[in-house]
Amino acid sequence: VGATGFTAWREIMPRLLAIGAQGSPHAWSEPFKSYYAAQIGGGYGGVPIVEGVPGHVDGVDASDYVIKYGLLTLPDTPGFGMNLCL
Repeated sequence: VGATGFTAWREIMPRLLAIGAQGSPHAWSEPFKSYYAAQIGGGYGGVPIVEGVPGHVDGVDASDYVIKYGLLTLPDTPGFGMNLCL
């Protein structure tokens, strides 16, 4: 997600789905990339698995992302569901 950005994935996902394929943006190295990849999957479908990178970033509250029984629940709040802690 970080190297290609959201715009590229917004173009790629509909093309993959049109041919019956699935995709999953590579998310290693930063905790937010896993959340971004999950949001792409939530928006387009066709993302059967999200590469998980556990971690915490000071100053950002991402606690609305909940993993339970191996499933990640996405928040439906603005800003990808992450709040700045000032």
